[in-house]
Amino acid sequence: MKKLIFILSLFFLESSFAGFPPMTDIMPDEVRTGQEVFIGYDPLQDPCLEALPNFEGLTEYIEINGNNIEITISGLGVSPCLDIGVENPPYQYYSLGVLPEGEYTVQMYWADTSTPLPVPPNLNRLPLGELLSFSVLPPPSTQAVPSFSFFATIILALGIIMIASFKSLRKNKKIFSMMIFIIFSSNTHAKRFHSLSS
Repeated sequence: MKKLIFILSLFFLESSFAGFPPMTDIMPDEVRTGQEVFIGYDPLQDPCLEALPNFEGLTEYIEINGNNIEITISGLGVSPCLDIGVENPPYQYYSLGVLPEGEYTVQMYWADTSTPLPVPPNLNRLPLGELLSFSVLPPPSTQAVPSFSFFATIILALGIIMIASFKSLRKNKKIFSMMIFIIFSSNTHAKRFHSLSS
């Protein structure tokens, strides 16, 4: 009897799906290697789709065949759309996990709560949204932050020394030596310069 009711509801719901299936979405918009991928649907389309566990207690089943992904969710279709307890934003997301770099397609399906997951070939499921395509891109390239080289540090130090030599520091050699040591203290070559200057 449940099968007959489900098949009849599929027949009647398919005829009233002008504007259906609900819009589906992939998150994040730009997927990078190492990021978790999510697919979601808008349950507040008409008919509304309330995600509920099936009789086995399962809410979704994900099948990955190479770069083609199918996800079947368990739920009830409600028309007219009533309050189904979904917070704003209305999208309900499911994790596809972390995928390797490549091009992928994903299709969402909906099965009644009386349908086992995975859906046996003799039972029906309805597509949710269109077949989506997305890419998993390589991680962004990291660039080294430019820093002063040893020679640029020496030129900077010489410039400071020249300016300081015209001031009163020329008279006091201890302060002059300390200034040179402080300039080069963050550099690995500080010991070499300090030993040369003493």
